[in-house]
Amino acid sequence: MSVVTDKWPTFITVDLGATEQDDAEMLRRWTVYDQRMKTLIAAGGVHQDEDGWWVDTATGELIGPDPELERPLSAEELTIARPFAEALPDLYESIKRMRK
Repeated sequence: MSVVTDKWPTFITVDLGATEQDDAEMLRRWTVYDQRMKTLIAAGGVHQDEDGWWVDTATGELIGPDPELERPLSAEELTIARPFAEALPDLYESIKRMRK
């Protein structure tokens, strides 16, 4: 398992709940993360791996996920979101069968 170090931008939300204040704090943290990652990416010396994570090209050290992957969903996006089982029923059933 790889570990992201303190020298890279972080986006930590494990301490947040589901209140409006927590949603606002998540968006604030993501905005900071997004700005720091864009600055880092623009400086060069990094590349994306197949999972969408940014990697230090010189050392192979994981930097963090692409900000777009971590972006909090907007209120509009949340209203059209559907449960996984409903959105992709065949895949959902396949996963259920494999887990048995």
